[in-house]
This record gives sequence, structure tokens and C-alpha cells, in this order.
Amino acid sequence: MVGDLSYMQPEFVQSFLAGLAASGVLTSGLRLITKATFNNSKGGLRKGASKFNFSFSIVIQILLMMFQFDFSIELYIIMTISLIHHAIYIVIAVLFFAISTFFELLCVLLYAFVFPKIPIVKYYRTKAASEGCKTVLPDLAASGIQTISKEDEDRTKTQERKGNKQLLIENFDYLLDMFLIYALTLSIFPGFLFEDTGAHSLGTWYALVLVAMYNVWDLIGRYIPLLEFLKLESRKLITVAILCRFLLVPAFYFTAKYGEQGWMIMLTSFLGLSNGYLTVCVITSAPKGYKGPEQNALGNLLVLFLLCGIFAGVTLDWLWLIGKGW
Repeated sequence: MVGDLSYMQPEFVQSFLAGLAASGVLTSGLRLITKATFNNSKGGLRKGASKFNFSFSIVIQILLMMFQFDFSIELYIIMTISLIHHAIYIVIAVLFFAISTFFELLCVLLYAFVFPKIPIVKYYRTKAASEGCKTVLPDLAASGIQTISKEDEDRTKTQERKGNKQLLIENFDYLLDMFLIYALTLSIFPGFLFEDTGAHSLGTWYALVLVAMYNVWDLIGRYIPLLEFLKLESRKLITVAILCRFLLVPAFYFTAKYGEQGWMIMLTSFLGLSNGYLTVCVITSAPKGYKGPEQNALGNLLVLFLLCGIFAGVTLDWLWLIGKGW
């Protein structure tokens, strides 16, 4: 998706990235609602996840009702109420899964059948095809747009498209920036926030508040580059800013050990803000100056390094456990 949007307007990529952050905010909101709803109930938050236990309990109760005929009517009523109670939780769990699957499938269908028919998408895909991008030709054909003529095809053959290796060399700083952004972020969020937060007045709400603050400020950070005077476009300044973020590692360590919860919330908010802001700055700045096929390829390379950064960050997150029995 990012590669597809990279040869269009930068605002499209920004909106897509902001949507990803918005999903995190929504998830945090639902998590807080769940916490507030079930925190004081018997069994706590485990009720929403113990589907297997509920199913097993229902099977046992049905067998008892089938083979034990000497129970009193009161016992049958109690067992029936318990059966209905457990069944409701199973229905809720299945309903949650069904709704999530429905929206995921809906997004896939919208991207496959509706997105290609949007006029501005057709325009940019046609433009990319005229510049030699072959990956958009099936999409244009599916949208009912005639592909480029033979004259245009002969002209595009004469145009040189930079290979992936050359794009990687020319934009290695951008790709490394993307890797470092998410390697640092995922080495702190969310594992460290749950493991090294200590005891504070917020109690069991503390880690949830930290995650929610990260997601909210990550979303805000992805909208800041829309203000041109606040957007970083200098490659050197972007790299310097990303390297400076590594100062957050000792900052989080000493704050978790000696600081108050307010300082930790502030650091977490800054982590989210800088993550969203720098992500948009890199992804929207890197494809500038290239032709459609090259922008598409570069967008895919950026996503590849982003995923590598996520994997590295999740792996490095285990280093926080050194000295704690490891």
C-alpha cells in the first residue's frame, strides 16, 4: 500500500500512516473501557479471554444435566443460569472476533475493488504506467483503462529505470533512518513499559495509560508534517534527529528507576510523538525527485526496512531483562 501511494501525493501516504496510528488509539481506548468495565468483577479481565474454560464448563454442565436425574429443581435453575452466563461471554468473544475479521476483510475488498476506481488513483496509476511502471498495468486493465499505446511503450523502453540496488545505495540514509526509528521504538514500547514501570499511584492502570499516551501522541505526530514550516526535509537533520532519539534509552532506564510517573508519561508521549513525526517525514521525503516506478520501488524498500526495524526492536527489547535473573 505504501509503495502504491508513494508515486501519488505525499498527503496520501501521510493519511494512510495516520490511519495506522488511529487504529492504535482506538485499541487503547477499547482497552481502557474493558479495564474500567471488568476491573472489579469476579475473575477480572480474564473473563473476556477464558473462552476455553467457558466452553469446558458448558460441556460439563450439559453432561451433568443429561445424566443426573436426581437433582432438585433449584439446582437445575442454578446450572441453567450459569450456562447462560458462560454462553454470553462466548458469544461476546466470538462477536469481537467476527467484527474484527469483517472490518479486515472489508478493507481488503475496498482496496481491491473500490480503490482502483477512484479518479485520482486512476490518474496517478496512468501517469506511473506512462513512466514505465509495469506493476500498475493489471490494475488499470481491471479498471477499464486502456494501457499505454505502442508509441508510449517504445518511449518508456528508452527511459532508464533505476534498479533496486541503485535506489538502495542512493537512499541508504533514509532506509537506515526508517530502520532505526522502529528499532528504538519497539525496544521500549510496549514491553519495557509493562515490565519496568515500578509501583505508582495509578496502580494497574499505569501501563495502560502509558500505552494510550504513546498511541495518542504517535497519531498527533503524524499530522504535524502537514504544517510545512514544521516539516523536516533535510536528510542530515532527519538523521541527526533520529540518532538523538537514542538518548531516550538511558532516559527511560533512569526514569523507571528513580523518576515519578509524570516523567515517565512525558517520555512515553515524546517517544510516540517523535516516532509518528519522523516516520511521516522520511516516507514522504524519500520518493521526491524520482519517477513513478522508482517511487513505487522506494516505498516498498522503506516498508521492508521498517519491518526489519520492528523485528530488531522486538528482539532488543529482551535486553531490558539483563540483570533480572537472566
